[in-house]
Amino acid sequence: MPARNLPVAIPMRWRRTPVFSGGNKRFEGPLRRSEMAAVLSRRHRYRSRNGAEIPDNLQVLVLHYAIQASAAEPTGKKISYKELPGGDIYIEPFTGRCIRPLIGIFAADLEAFERAVSLCPGQKETLGDSSYTVFVMPKIPITLVLYAADEEFPANGNILFDAAAAHFLSTEDYAVLCSALVGRLKKLGKQG
Repeated sequence: MPARNLPVAIPMRWRRTPVFSGGNKRFEGPLRRSEMAAVLSRRHRYRSRNGAEIPDNLQVLVLHYAIQASAAEPTGKKISYKELPGGDIYIEPFTGRCIRPLIGIFAADLEAFERAVSLCPGQKETLGDSSYTVFVMPKIPITLVLYAADEEFPANGNILFDAAAAHFLSTEDYAVLCSALVGRLKKLGKQG
């Protein structure tokens, strides 16, 4: 979708959201050190730190976040995609779009995973054989969990969300966001 066709309701509504209130037109996310330091300009186009235009699918996420984000705070409780509203219906496509690629890219090379996530804002976790919570947008932590294959079980993994996740984006938006996150981590993992 071309950026010029994005919802017209945004210009007035974004000023009243907790995310952009008080004239704040900038926030960091997703993957702060990459292409996504968003700046809402007068023309409502989002640009990266280096001035390049952010891809349309990620611009839409920023706009959805601006519209939907509430004053709620993350709870610290982790839930699966299935536990998001309607997530049980979309779990198979989400698994194919996000979790299987995460496993395929990193389960055999946990060092590459750890290198990639260390370049993102977040914190190491103690789940699985390797895990990390990435702070992709304000109030949106996403936890990536990997289990290496062993003689009994194949490699596995999961992507977890904060229990308050539905206060900030829709369930489908989390699928788009996680797909972009895994893609970016793949690029970062190859850099090392």
